[in-house]
Amino acid sequence: MSDYTLGDTIYHAFTTRAFATGVPTALAGSPTLEIYENDSITPIVEGASKLVLTQNLNSINGFNLATITATSGNGFEAGKTYHTIVKTGTVGGTSIVGEVVFRFTLQASAAAVDLANGTDGLGAIKAE
Repeated sequence: MSDYTLGDTIYHAFTTRAFATGVPTALAGSPTLEIYENDSITPIVEGASKLVLTQNLNSINGFNLATITATSGNGFEAGKTYHTIVKTGTVGGTSIVGEVVFRFTLQASAAAVDLANGTDGLGAIKAE
Protein backbone atom coordinates (compact mmCIF):
# COMPACT_ATOMS: atom_id res chain seq x y z
CA MET A 1 0.00 0.00 0.00
CA SER A 2 1.28 3.46 -0.89
CA ASP A 3 1.05 6.65 1.16
CA TYR A 4 0.36 9.95 -0.62
CA THR A 5 -0.09 13.58 0.38
CA LEU A 6 -3.50 15.22 0.51
CA GLY A 7 -3.83 17.25 -2.68
CA ASP A 8 -1.89 14.80 -4.86
CA THR A 9 -3.10 13.53 -8.20
CA ILE A 10 -2.53 9.78 -8.02
CA TYR A 11 -1.96 7.65 -11.13
CA HIS A 12 -2.48 3.95 -10.53
CA ALA A 13 -2.04 1.43 -13.35
CA PHE A 14 -3.63 -2.00 -13.06
CA THR A 15 -4.09 -5.02 -15.31
CA THR A 16 -7.31 -6.93 -15.91
CA ARG A 17 -6.93 -10.60 -16.89
CA ALA A 18 -9.18 -13.35 -18.20
CA PHE A 19 -9.93 -15.72 -15.33
CA ALA A 20 -9.51 -18.89 -17.39
CA THR A 21 -6.20 -18.04 -19.05
CA GLY A 22 -4.59 -15.20 -17.07
CA VAL A 23 -4.07 -13.31 -20.34
CA PRO A 24 -4.45 -9.51 -20.09
CA THR A 25 -8.01 -8.78 -21.24
CA ALA A 26 -9.98 -5.57 -21.78
CA LEU A 27 -12.13 -4.17 -19.00
CA ALA A 28 -15.55 -3.92 -20.66
CA GLY A 29 -19.26 -3.46 -19.92
CA SER A 30 -19.19 0.33 -19.32
CA PRO A 31 -16.75 -0.02 -16.41
CA THR A 32 -16.58 2.43 -13.52
CA LEU A 33 -14.61 2.63 -10.29
CA GLU A 34 -15.46 3.99 -6.85
CA ILE A 35 -13.49 4.73 -3.69
CA TYR A 36 -14.32 3.90 -0.07
CA GLU A 37 -12.74 5.49 3.01
CA ASN A 38 -11.60 3.33 5.94
CA ASP A 39 -14.50 0.99 6.83
CA SER A 40 -17.29 3.12 5.32
CA ILE A 41 -20.07 1.40 3.37
CA THR A 42 -20.69 4.55 1.30
CA PRO A 43 -18.33 5.48 -1.53
CA ILE A 44 -16.77 8.93 -1.26
CA VAL A 45 -15.76 9.21 -4.91
CA GLU A 46 -17.42 8.03 -8.08
CA GLY A 47 -16.40 9.12 -11.58
CA ALA A 48 -16.39 12.66 -12.93
CA SER A 49 -13.14 14.60 -12.60
CA LYS A 50 -12.34 13.14 -9.16
CA LEU A 51 -11.72 9.61 -10.44
CA VAL A 52 -11.01 8.94 -14.10
CA LEU A 53 -10.67 5.44 -15.57
CA THR A 54 -8.70 4.99 -18.79
CA GLN A 55 -9.13 1.53 -20.34
CA ASN A 56 -6.61 -0.16 -22.63
CA LEU A 57 -4.09 2.64 -22.19
CA ASN A 58 -1.95 3.16 -25.29
CA SER A 59 -4.11 0.49 -27.00
CA ILE A 60 -2.64 -2.21 -24.76
CA ASN A 61 -5.29 -4.79 -23.97
CA GLY A 62 -5.99 -5.04 -20.23
CA PHE A 63 -3.75 -2.10 -19.26
CA ASN A 64 -5.87 0.38 -17.28
CA LEU A 65 -5.17 3.61 -15.44
CA ALA A 66 -7.09 5.13 -12.52
CA THR A 67 -6.40 8.84 -12.05
CA ILE A 68 -7.48 10.08 -8.61
CA THR A 69 -7.60 13.73 -7.57
CA ALA A 70 -7.09 13.34 -3.81
CA THR A 71 -8.11 16.77 -2.54
CA SER A 72 -10.11 17.76 0.52
CA GLY A 73 -12.66 19.32 -1.86
CA ASN A 74 -13.23 15.83 -3.27
CA GLY A 75 -13.82 14.36 0.20
CA PHE A 76 -10.35 13.03 0.99
CA GLU A 77 -8.69 13.46 4.40
CA ALA A 78 -5.19 13.03 5.77
CA GLY A 79 -4.64 9.98 7.97
CA LYS A 80 -7.25 7.84 6.21
CA THR A 81 -7.09 4.61 4.18
CA TYR A 82 -8.84 4.35 0.81
CA HIS A 83 -9.95 1.36 -1.28
CA THR A 84 -10.62 1.67 -5.02
CA ILE A 85 -12.94 -1.00 -6.43
CA VAL A 86 -14.68 -1.85 -9.67
CA LYS A 87 -18.29 -0.63 -9.44
CA THR A 88 -19.33 -1.91 -12.87
CA GLY A 89 -17.44 -3.93 -15.45
CA THR A 90 -16.61 -7.27 -16.93
CA VAL A 91 -13.48 -9.07 -18.10
CA GLY A 92 -13.97 -11.73 -20.75
CA GLY A 93 -17.73 -11.61 -20.08
CA THR A 94 -17.33 -12.24 -16.31
CA SER A 95 -18.38 -9.56 -13.83
CA ILE A 96 -15.58 -8.19 -11.69
CA VAL A 97 -17.81 -5.91 -9.61
CA GLY A 98 -16.27 -5.49 -6.17
CA GLU A 99 -12.73 -6.32 -7.30
CA VAL A 100 -10.23 -4.17 -5.35
CA VAL A 101 -7.80 -2.55 -7.78
CA PHE A 102 -5.92 -0.18 -5.47
CA ARG A 103 -5.51 0.66 -1.78
CA PHE A 104 -3.72 3.75 -0.52
CA THR A 105 -3.40 6.09 2.44
CA LEU A 106 -3.09 9.85 2.68
CA GLN A 107 -0.41 11.15 5.04
CA ALA A 108 -0.73 8.10 7.30
CA SER A 109 2.89 6.90 7.35
CA ALA A 110 4.82 7.38 10.59
CA ALA A 111 7.02 10.00 8.93
CA ALA A 112 4.03 11.96 7.59
CA VAL A 113 2.31 11.92 10.97
CA ASP A 114 5.50 12.98 12.72
CA LEU A 115 6.13 15.77 10.24
CA ALA A 116 2.58 17.05 10.63
CA ASN A 117 2.75 16.91 14.43
CA GLY A 118 6.19 18.48 14.66
CA THR A 119 7.11 16.37 17.72
CA ASP A 120 10.75 15.41 17.16
CA GLY A 121 13.59 15.53 14.62
CA LEU A 122 11.30 15.65 11.59
CA GLY A 123 9.16 18.26 13.31
CA ALA A 124 12.22 20.37 13.92
CA ILE A 125 13.14 20.16 10.24
CA LYS A 126 9.63 21.25 9.33
CA ALA A 127 9.93 24.26 11.65
CA GLU A 128 13.16 25.33 9.93
